[in-house]
Amino acid sequence: MPRGGYRENSGRKPKWNLGRTKAVRIPEEIAHIILEVAKRLDEGESQDSVIIPKSETTQLSELVEEIGASQ
Repeated sequence: MPRGGYRENSGRKPKWNLGRTKAVRIPEEIAHIILEVAKRLDEGESQDSVIIPKSETTQLSELVEEIGASQ
């Protein structure tokens, strides 16, 4: 009987339905918005139906402008 190594169904179960994940660097100011969109897509919403509310879009645009101006 082999010991050690990979075993089926061992380890943590994934939290995402869409499969493997990838770490990305995004500004902290917009992280909550991006995560919300990702969760909605993972739950099965179509890309076309995932709409960021206008208030969030305006806030996002302002943050992008601030970041661009500070560089």
